[in-house]
Amino acid sequence: HTQVQPKLFLSFSEKLGWRIQKHDEPAVQEFCSVVGVKRHVLKVWMHNNKNTLGKKITCHGNAGLS
Repeated sequence: HTQVQPKLFLSFSEKLGWRIQKHDEPAVQEFCSVVGVKRHVLKVWMHNNKNTLGKKITCHGNAGLS
């Protein structure tokens, strides 16, 4: 990955809620073509980083809402 790609993956993954659903498919295809990765690469990255990055951000993000 380039240095920029993980940051893009992170923001996109947050937007999708850390899972790729059928109705997100057009956005996923567009994202992958813009970033220059295959869908599989994004999916594997999301799976590998969901527990570490996803939980950190979710915990901090929800703290301000209550």
